Order: sequence, then C-alpha cells, then structure tokens
Amino acid sequence: MEAHSLTIGPEMNDNQQSKAILIEELGELRVKSARLEAQNQASIDGTLVVDARGKVVSANDRMRELWGIPKRIWEARDQALLLKYAAKQLRNPQEFKEQVDYLYAHPEEKIRDEIELKDGRTFDRYSAPLIDAEGTNHGRIWYFRDISERKAAEAALRESEERFKAIFEHAPDGMYLHDLKGVFLDGNLAAEDLIGYKREELIGKSFLKLGLLSALQIPKAALLLAKNVLGRPTGPDEIVLTQKDGGSRSVEISTFPVMINHTRAVLGIARDITKRKAAEASLKENEERLRNLYHSIPLAYFAGDKQGRIIDVNKRAEELLGYSRDEIIGRNAVDLYADTPNGKPKVAEISERVSAGEAFYGEELEMLRSDGSSVWVSLSVEPEKGGQARRAMVEDISERKAAEAALRESEERYRTLFDAPFEAIAISDQCRIVD
Repeated sequence: MEAHSLTIGPEMNDNQQSKAILIEELGELRVKSARLEAQNQASIDGTLVVDARGKVVSANDRMRELWGIPKRIWEARDQALLLKYAAKQLRNPQEFKEQVDYLYAHPEEKIRDEIELKDGRTFDRYSAPLIDAEGTNHGRIWYFRDISERKAAEAALRESEERFKAIFEHAPDGMYLHDLKGVFLDGNLAAEDLIGYKREELIGKSFLKLGLLSALQIPKAALLLAKNVLGRPTGPDEIVLTQKDGGSRSVEISTFPVMINHTRAVLGIARDITKRKAAEASLKENEERLRNLYHSIPLAYFAGDKQGRIIDVNKRAEELLGYSRDEIIGRNAVDLYADTPNGKPKVAEISERVSAGEAFYGEELEMLRSDGSSVWVSLSVEPEKGGQARRAMVEDISERKAAEAALRESEERYRTLFDAPFEAIAISDQCRIVD
C-alpha cells in the first residue's frame, strides 16, 4: 500500500487541514504496518502477539506451521485454545503452563528457555512484554524457533568430544597436545606412565626445555616441530625420552597438526618401543651368533632355489671348493660337480628327485674344485616349502675315501701274494700251522 501526499495550502480552513494531516499520517501508518507484517511473515521464528487482555492480536504463518495448529483453532484467535493445543505436544506440559501463568502474573518479566516436544523437536522460546515509550504495557510477544537441528549437531559434537576424550585418555599409546611452540596443553595416562611426570607437571611447559630430551635428541624434536608449524604431519620417528627418574624409553612418535578451540595445535602419539628395541638387539645378537656358527661349522652349507641355482653358502663351502662366495652364488649346483659317474650325472638325478619332494642323506659324490681337482663329499639334501627351495650339507670325505682306497690296495696286494703259485705257503705261529 502506498501513502498519498496531500498539499496543504492557505485556502484550506483549519478543519480541512487537520483532516488532510490525519489522512496522510494514516497512510504512512498503513505502509509501516504492511512492512512490519511482511517482515513478520518472512521470519524464521513463529511469533504470537497477545494484548493486555489476553487476546491474540497477531500471529504469523510460521507460528502455525511450527505447532501444526488446526485451522479452526487458528482462526478462533483464542490464546487459551492455542496454549492448550501447544501443551499437548510438550514433554512437560505442566511446567509450560506454570511458566505461562507466572509471566501473566508478572507482566514485566522476560523469559528465554528451551522447550522439548514429544516428537523429538526442541524450540527456543523467548517472551517479553510490549511496553511503549511512556511505560504502558500493551501485552506480550512470543517467539518460537525450531532449534532441533542445532541441538542434534550439539549433541553429536558432545558425543564426538566425549568419544575422543575417552580414546585420548585410555589409549594404550602415549598421546599429548602441544602448541606450535612446543608447550604442553594436555596428555593422557599412558603419556604419564611413559615419562613419569603427571600431566599437571607438564601443562604450560615446553618439551624442549623440560629435560625430556637429551642434547642429542633436541635437534631431532625441533625439526619435527618445525614441520608441524608448516602444517605437515610427521613420523613415525624414533626418539629416546629421558624419564623423570633418569631412566630412558625408546619411543616411536607420530605428530599431526590439529585445530583445538579454533587454535592450531599438534597431536602427538608416542608408542613405547623399548621392549621391541631390546628384542631387536637380542635378535641381532642371536643372528650374529648363528652367523658365526654357520660360517664356523666343519660342514659346507649350500642353499639353492627351485631352479637349482645357488643362493647362499658358508665359509666352509668356499674353503672346500676354492671359490669365493660371489663366484659360487648364482651358479647351477650341478656345475660344481666333476664330470665323472659320481659327479654331474648322479647329482642331476638327485636334483630332479629333490624337486619332487624327496630327501637324500649321505650320498657320496665327486665335486670339482676351482683348480680342476676333484674332491669326494657326502651330500645330504632336503627340499623346503614343497620343493620350492633346497638346502644341502656337504662333508669332505676325501681322507676317508683315500684311506678306503689304501685299504683296498693293501688287501689287493695281500690277496695277490696269497694266491701266488708256490707249492705251499704256511704261516707259522709258534710251530703251529694256521693256513
């Protein structure tokens, strides 16, 4: 609605001038009223205006939409009917009624609270008296806003925070928060146990100055902090921490830049690897002992792949054949045997049968040395992992074979002598015939 401007001239009498002014003011009032009504209808809040006698003066469509008010009740404009209908939807209608009664008994009071509906929604409620410039009370206005989504988001946030707090507090690894200067903000129980300090002793202090790090470890930790300042996560990195009692713990640290209360911070996770490091050292020591034993045993050891290629040997194998380890690795095992009936042909047959899963023990073969000479060996070989690999132990039996040959030669000489064409050969033992 538009206001119409009237021209007031000297030709009008007083009554005409007063009437013209009144018409102009009424026009302006209608424009303002229309503007306010439009704003009221566009509001996301449901609004209800009640005069001093309790009569509904104004209510927007959002009010009806929020409460689902039927048309007959809405058009009746009866505050009592509206309150009764609204109360039926509330989880605590009695409390709602008592608050309304209190406000009308104390017309100067304001109220701001939240009310819960049976359908799970939550409304933000605000009510204030309508008081003009002269202090006259003209009634009361009510605002209702659906804050269900906000409440759900707040509940989800609280749940998430509680979940994080529980995980943070009871995680098996040490977890801590510090700012971009390295000043501790918080720490969990595992972190306390890890270093021997209570969190109250840590909060507000820099880990670079607290004595947790030796002079050797500080540059490493400072570098990690510098990366965090640039917004980069780090780790896992190994750090040695100095405990409150002077002991030390080896830890594996990972850090992640995070936002805490709109402030950049760093979440650190420290995993105690002290036992693992001790186990690794023990394993390394055992491996070294086994390696020494492996290279010092009197038997030659050969490991091969499924194609028969040599993949590992010990020192005794080098000594036996006169080759270096590098000269043996990668060669086919058959090539290490002599070109004799007890060499390549025999070991090739054994290799095929080992590939099929068969094992051999004490097979006597001839191997070939780097100088071209042959050496008698006793071979024991077993397949591994369904024939995919094999391991062989080789014993030098050259001396035994030489002794056996010497014995055979001696026996042959004796037999030749015994079978010589003499008329009689007798061996006398104290004048007694023995043969």
